[in-house]
Amino acid sequence: MTLVPYPAAAKEIVAYKDYMLGDDRHIYTVEDDARLLLWLAGQTWGNCVEIGCNEGMFTRALAEWYPGKRVYAVDSAYVTLAAEQECERVKRLCHFAKHLTNVTVVDADSRSFHYPKGVGFVFIDGDHSLEGVRADSEKALAYAETHNPVLIAWHDYRPEVEWLGVPKYLDELAKTHDLVLVDGTSIVLKGWAW
Repeated sequence: MTLVPYPAAAKEIVAYKDYMLGDDRHIYTVEDDARLLLWLAGQTWGNCVEIGCNEGMFTRALAEWYPGKRVYAVDSAYVTLAAEQECERVKRLCHFAKHLTNVTVVDADSRSFHYPKGVGFVFIDGDHSLEGVRADSEKALAYAETHNPVLIAWHDYRPEVEWLGVPKYLDELAKTHDLVLVDGTSIVLKGWAW
């Protein structure tokens, strides 16, 4: 896996507007990661898929930044999660974005999600167990093989957190695929020429 610099242009993006912040709102994608992801989505063609949208705060930012793109927000309260991730269980599925006209909420286990045609950006931030991230990734990679170009972004590459399956899976995937880790973030990418 190659370490690449954080793009200067991404630092100019305001990911979360003031009205998105408050005591009843849970932001699982930190500002610097969200800025980068929003910038990347703007560099790609086609629509977006977010695996693991939870309450939809990042979904809302993505949909508002790119009103011409359809955002497929995939998550469910009924999926199996790693015990350490149980605190992130969905309570209000895509609550903050489901009213937007360019958001399609998919209440389903991501393993049963069928990618629609026209997707150019996939953000994987769902089940963080090794089995979960592998299933989500293999589905996205299979789609990307036949619908090129597709940029795939993974969240939570944090090797210091022992229970996370994300770094274990991505370290394994990096042996056979060109992956980049963006400096200062927990974002790993496939399909981006840096």
